Amino acid sequence: GNVFEYCQDNFHFSYDGAPTDGSAWVSPDSSMRVIKGGSYYSGTPSSRVSYRIFIPQRQVAAGVGFRLARTR
Repeated sequence: GNVFEYCQDNFHFSYDGAPTDGSAWVSPDSSMRVIKGGSYYSGTPSSRVSYRIFIPQRQVAAGVGFRLARTR
């Protein structure tokens, strides 16, 4: 995509204590959310799928979007 991907996960500075079953890491409750990837205006370092940073939960930005998914 052309935008950072807004994720359900709360931001944590490391992966210590992260769920091992692939579920979103939503505890403890936080106002900061993970965004991953990069956007059309990002430089090369942030254009990797593994790049992750955080933003306030209710922040709106032109370079941030989300991906729809469903469980079967």
